Amino acid sequence: MLEAEPHAKQHQLAEQGAPATALATPAGTQAPAPYIIPPGPSPTASEQAYGGPLYDQQPGATARAETKANPRAEFDRLAGGNVHFDKAPDEITLPQAAQKGLQQEWDASKQGTPGAQEHGGNLVRNHDGKSNYAWRSGKPGNDQMYSPDYDDVGKGQKLVGVGHTHPYKNGKENVSFSGEDISSVVDESQPINLLQSGKTQYVIARTAEFEASLKKLDDDAKERLKHSIEGTWYAAFGPDGAALPDGAYQQRVERAVRVTCATFDLAYYSGQGGTLKHVV
Repeated sequence: MLEAEPHAKQHQLAEQGAPATALATPAGTQAPAPYIIPPGPSPTASEQAYGGPLYDQQPGATARAETKANPRAEFDRLAGGNVHFDKAPDEITLPQAAQKGLQQEWDASKQGTPGAQEHGGNLVRNHDGKSNYAWRSGKPGNDQMYSPDYDDVGKGQKLVGVGHTHPYKNGKENVSFSGEDISSVVDESQPINLLQSGKTQYVIARTAEFEASLKKLDDDAKERLKHSIEGTWYAAFGPDGAALPDGAYQQRVERAVRVTCATFDLAYYSGQGGTLKHVV
């Protein structure tokens, strides 16, 4: 899911404060226009340090009617795929297998130590009647990437999600998806990507609109799309990573994820304790 060099760039931003630069769009490719975040309240001191407030109003978001659907059942709906972007659940509850699996991977990630390394695994759905979901732990990565085994699915199981962790040697936590995490969705087929960093859990889900956008793309076009996704992320993250105070890096990453998911019709959730709210 993660490519070593680009993902290393995000870790360098967090660990060393190296400045982020937007990736150039290949010749002949028109990158989608990023959403413009509307005017909002005056930025706080920490927000001023990274260039502006992270508003509660999400980029590209429209008013959504509150639903009283069962959040656990709503996760099942996402895991089934083909959910429309504007019909994504307001709230989801991760199955116990996902919660325990992500926590297990996080506990093994050696956060805040020189040996920090990304861990991950596959969330599969059982069809044997014994349990609904199961977690299949993968081989550890390094401090900058985790490579999932998409074929690690047992008999009578279906891959519905791939998860990994974001540990940092310097102890940063609550860091959401990188641009490369998101662009990898183009080459994947499972409906859901999961992430844990610190106590915070994140989910990105494919939508019917995103699937439709891939249907007529050849391999070259998919590579251009991946490049556009990464470019959108880095452009939204902005420059001057070295000037970010503690906490502002995470806010800038969050901003980049929201803009990128809104631009490319991907449903985005975050939360703690297995309860995740719809963000974009």
